[in-house]
Amino acid sequence: MNLVIFTAHYPYGKGEDFLQNEIIAAERYFDKITIVTLEKDSSEITKYVPECAEIIRLREKFSRFERLRFATLGIIRIKALKEIYFARKNTPYSLAQIIKGLLISEGTAGYLNKHKDKWIQESIDTIYYSYWLGERFYEFI
Repeated sequence: MNLVIFTAHYPYGKGEDFLQNEIIAAERYFDKITIVTLEKDSSEITKYVPECAEIIRLREKFSRFERLRFATLGIIRIKALKEIYFARKNTPYSLAQIIKGLLISEGTAGYLNKHKDKWIQESIDTIYYSYWLGERFYEFI
């Protein structure tokens, strides 16, 4: 059985400490754990990574042009524009912060969607876990 877990930074940097306990518990039940992270810095691993784990840094997997293309195509959807409006009205974040977050999310979802055949072929005995991509992530599997 395999586990693919999507993170913002884990196992790099600060934050997402709760994932360490989850991964420690999960390694007893899974043959392979794939940690897919958005972390882009070349920082060192600061958290526990089991021997059965593979780390994939999504932002290193596709070019700046691809990220921009995926993000642009994703953000011009009516739903994305509604999300920007809602977030601007209901959160303390600046418009720039909201758009940056949405661009990262849409770019990542676009990359995953483009490569979904690889993920789906390997998904027979795989559980996917994401706490940060929400419904855009689940659209592709």
